[in-house]
Amino acid sequence: MQRLADHNLQDRALDQMSLDDWNAAVIPKVPGTWNLHECLKDMKLDFFVLFSSGSGIIGQAGQANYASANTFLDAFVQYRQSLGLPASVLDIGVVEDIGYVSENPQILESLRAAALWLLSERDILESLQIIIARSALPAPLSKPTRTEAYTNPGQVVLGLRTTMPLADPNNRTVWKRDPRMGAYRDSESLTMSQSSGTDESLKRLLAAVATDPGKLDTNECVDFLAKQIKDRILGFLMTPDGDIDLGATLNEVGIDSLVAIELRNWWGSNLGTEISVLELLNATIKQLAQLAVEKLKENIQGKPANGKTEHHPVDADAEDGKAKGEQYLPMKA
Repeated sequence: MQRLADHNLQDRALDQMSLDDWNAAVIPKVPGTWNLHECLKDMKLDFFVLFSSGSGIIGQAGQANYASANTFLDAFVQYRQSLGLPASVLDIGVVEDIGYVSENPQILESLRAAALWLLSERDILESLQIIIARSALPAPLSKPTRTEAYTNPGQVVLGLRTTMPLADPNNRTVWKRDPRMGAYRDSESLTMSQSSGTDESLKRLLAAVATDPGKLDTNECVDFLAKQIKDRILGFLMTPDGDIDLGATLNEVGIDSLVAIELRNWWGSNLGTEISVLELLNATIKQLAQLAVEKLKENIQGKPANGKTEHHPVDADAEDGKAKGEQYLPMKA
């Protein structure tokens, strides 16, 4: 019995985290962030962006040090905001095509098998562009109550979703039983119930315009696409019976970056063309429908709809032809 007890104590000792392990994850993020804040707090900054992880939201078994350090970053954004200083944080999920996971195929496959949603480099870059713009937004005025949640547009969690229904026994996502994810279950069932009819209608339209491109020039086609886009946005917002001002941009009606990313993914999957998050947020639904028509024409004709190559003016002082920061429109929370 004594030998068994000693063995169990050894097992528990192996499970304990050493101080060195704790410091390895915490010191770069906690004292490191504080040092940057102290050095820059008297400077007028356009943005102060922190890179955190979804582990600070959902936790990770055996990685309390990493999860704690990232939770600190999330809280530190609120601290800087309380001082009237710019701050925002991006909580990143699993990225499959760059970084540690991409260099370790076995880990990548195990995460994919567990039904985790895998992000791409493009997801990170577009989200970074949004979170930079949100960094200068004032601190939220409302405080959490029993009936009203606290929302901070300066914090964006990226990749908190799954590739299969949570009820599927093969879904081994660590947060599937987290009570906070109850809204996700509602969103999941709503999106699945709405997707089939909308997507089938789009398939029929795409088949029709492939044989008769002239259909793209009709008002009926634009109106149809506008309705599909509107219905999809309402589905993502979990308000299928709601309404959206067709004359206001998505930015003006309060569509956030995560919904815009979902809409962009839906657009690419169903229309077969690409669109950026900024294009989505700075256009009305009617304009998006017209843009969809133009992009479909380009796909069919293999060139821009007007037959000419488009050139966009760039600031002469911009390095390597890249647009400067002030050329991007700010995001609305």
